[in-house]
Amino acid sequence: MKSKTVFALLCAMVMALAVPVKSAEIDFDQGADLTDVMDQAKHGDYDIPEIGSKYAGRFNDYTRDCVTFTFGPDDPLKSEGVWLRSQEWEEHCTYYTDPNGHQIPNCHTVPGQSWRQKAQITIIQDRELLPWEREAFEVCLEGPWMDIYTRAAAYKYHINAQGSYNTIYDLTPHEKIPMAPDSAGLAVESFVYNADDKNFTLDMKDKWTEYYQGEQVRIHAALYRDVPNWFDSKIGELDTTFDSADGYTMLLDFGKELKSGKYYAKWGFTRIGKVSTDKYIKRGNTTERPEVK
Repeated sequence: MKSKTVFALLCAMVMALAVPVKSAEIDFDQGADLTDVMDQAKHGDYDIPEIGSKYAGRFNDYTRDCVTFTFGPDDPLKSEGVWLRSQEWEEHCTYYTDPNGHQIPNCHTVPGQSWRQKAQITIIQDRELLPWEREAFEVCLEGPWMDIYTRAAAYKYHINAQGSYNTIYDLTPHEKIPMAPDSAGLAVESFVYNADDKNFTLDMKDKWTEYYQGEQVRIHAALYRDVPNWFDSKIGELDTTFDSADGYTMLLDFGKELKSGKYYAKWGFTRIGKVSTDKYIKRGNTTERPEVK
């Protein structure tokens, strides 16, 4: 008999939880919420999912509120707290009978329960970031569910979520992982036409040579002739790989007769090694446009 009573009480609690609270806003500083039941499952160490990850069992009748926290090499290890809010929307329908006896729904949405929760991130152990690296984490509230995602990270992190209403995500860094290179790490110093040799020289400067010792960089460059009021003419393109150094010089010589006009180079680069990813960085066109006469 005692076990039946306990079972009945549990059923009553579940039924009570299932009843929505109409137009009520829960202040997570003050009262309790249905998420108490789920907190023990989400708290504890786990890895942060990548941005775009989806959790099963979510519905589309909650608004989603997100905030992105960023951390650079000189930033504090603890972010400011940010309040997030999510609103539930319910569909209410009434029915009327048309002249043919068909039941026709007349539906509209009304606000249901709302949630308000504070998010904060603490990186509990200092770690080394390269000067251009910035980490970014996104926290989203959708209904009673608050989740954290990785937008960009220089380390693999384990996370422990503390608190139900003022949630602090403690991030513990583990092994280093490469991030994209600094898009401004390479810059054009000059782009000139060598009239005697009928070719072009592209000189570049590397801002971060000291961090890429023993590694390489591959520079891609394409030569174009500026054709006014028409499509620019592509002369040729090439890739050249250099050992990391303070500067690099590319010779653009495609063995073609060059027509008169102004020329420019469209270029980009790829770091080769372990410091950064091998993401290709598009840098666009040279501002200098030497003229061939």
